Amino acid sequence: MSERNGSSPVEFHKGNALVLLAATYQTLPDVVFEQVQNALDKGASQVRVALDFQKRTLTVEDDGDGISRDEFEEALASVAHSNKCPTDLGRFGIGLVCPIGKCERFTFTSTPKSNPRSYLQWTFETSVIKDAESPNVPFRALDDLCFSREPSGKGGVPWRTQVRLVSFTKDRALTRTSVPFLREGILDKYSLAMKRHKTVVAVFLRERDGRVTEDRFTADRFTGQRIPIRTVSGNDGNAVTFRLFLANKTAEGRHGKVLIGESSNDFRISFPSFTQHANLLAPEVNNALSSGLFEGEILSSGIRIDARRNHFQVSDALVEMCVAIEEWYYQVGVNYVDRAREEKEDQRYQQLGRRSMLVIEGLLSDPQFSHLKDVIKSFGKGTIGDGHAKPDARIVGSDEGKSLSIDGIAGGAAERTRKGAGHQEAAKVERLNHTPLTVAGPHGRRRTLVKGNSEGLQFLYEEMEGSERLWILDTVCGVLRFNTRHPLWATCEVDDKVIMRFQEHVAIIALTLELSPSDWKERNRQMADEMLPSFAFLLLRGDDLAGRKPGRKKENVKALCAKAS
Repeated sequence: MSERNGSSPVEFHKGNALVLLAATYQTLPDVVFEQVQNALDKGASQVRVALDFQKRTLTVEDDGDGISRDEFEEALASVAHSNKCPTDLGRFGIGLVCPIGKCERFTFTSTPKSNPRSYLQWTFETSVIKDAESPNVPFRALDDLCFSREPSGKGGVPWRTQVRLVSFTKDRALTRTSVPFLREGILDKYSLAMKRHKTVVAVFLRERDGRVTEDRFTADRFTGQRIPIRTVSGNDGNAVTFRLFLANKTAEGRHGKVLIGESSNDFRISFPSFTQHANLLAPEVNNALSSGLFEGEILSSGIRIDARRNHFQVSDALVEMCVAIEEWYYQVGVNYVDRAREEKEDQRYQQLGRRSMLVIEGLLSDPQFSHLKDVIKSFGKGTIGDGHAKPDARIVGSDEGKSLSIDGIAGGAAERTRKGAGHQEAAKVERLNHTPLTVAGPHGRRRTLVKGNSEGLQFLYEEMEGSERLWILDTVCGVLRFNTRHPLWATCEVDDKVIMRFQEHVAIIALTLELSPSDWKERNRQMADEMLPSFAFLLLRGDDLAGRKPGRKKENVKALCAKAS
């Protein structure tokens, strides 16, 4: 008679189980990242990664605290047993065995900090472990090794722990990496721990063709403009803290990185990786926090990292964190995004204006257009020097309204002369024919040219709310204002070349109209304004309709000509 109650044993093949667990780290870069994590867990200040595709070897060495045999066996016994083993060799203990299955064998060599001559080396053979129902990992003592930060003589090594993979997989999809990729991944994940330990990481990589690349780096502290720290509390007492900065501008723009992590753990995930697995945020929030405008970290006390360390476990705390991120963005972040967008637009206008000013300067230097140069000289008082009109605050009265000379030097030609050796007094010389052309924008400096007859023309871009005018010429200050809210301007600014030609055309119209009798000016202005839509159309569509676009095939041009005839 069969038993009605009892229990059935759970038995499994430990060797296969280890291979399957190690497979949660799918690629060779994953193994590198995990070994760097283990080194940092042990307080390493020096980590060296050497990846050789010719010999198919990977070596990671560090000068951390190392481990003893007892600590190693305790870590091995805790694989998949606890959230964080006492020896810190990888959460869930899987980090210790993650190379299994991605190489023929790997060795783990270490000595505890308390004994610089107690090196033990364990060897993991993938094929042996896979076939063994209850595998053992053999080890041997390396009595000839001794830890020394400045090794000299036989056996001295500058590392306490070394992990070395031999004959790693030939699968290029699993081994594809580069020094910049490894650098970015290490800094994204471990920058906080690297800062605390002042860790230097060196990466060496030899390609299959023998080319060598290497890098040596530390984790920089956030250096941008600090945004006030904000903490949002959730329903379950979980707290989300925003420690963010406005990233510094470089010649190539802003390249800040936002990191996501647990409040109680140094491990971080880059924001793009976070959103890839937690697709819970509005697109504009994703775009803003991935754009490089912000840097820093967003931490939650409730979320938990997944065993594979590439995303966080799905939970109510994760959803609450995403809600908090959106709340922060719409209450705080969007203001910085709008300001950056306006600044970028101003910079674009300024650069396009400078280029257009070069065209106008060339035109004014031609004797046949001297009448237009005379118009500029007739402007009432100019904007600088004694007896001149008070500058418009929107033009030169603040950092947002500074101007830039078209010669590309802040302060213009006279400023350049003033800074030249032996010419300290040159800036005071009156230059009667000097007609400086400048463009208002955030990068330029306040114009400090010369006193006297320094009349000039300046472009200013602004939103003229309530005005239907495309442009207004201030003949007192010599400022040509463009209405960036005007429909024609919005139509043309989609293309840099078009908007430059358009503003050059408007500038010539504005100067030419000043030659009209006063009682004719408004009528002539109306006629010019009525012609501008057709001119804009020609700029936008003319080349395409006429087959003048670069790269247009000859047969297509012939077809257009045939159609026209």
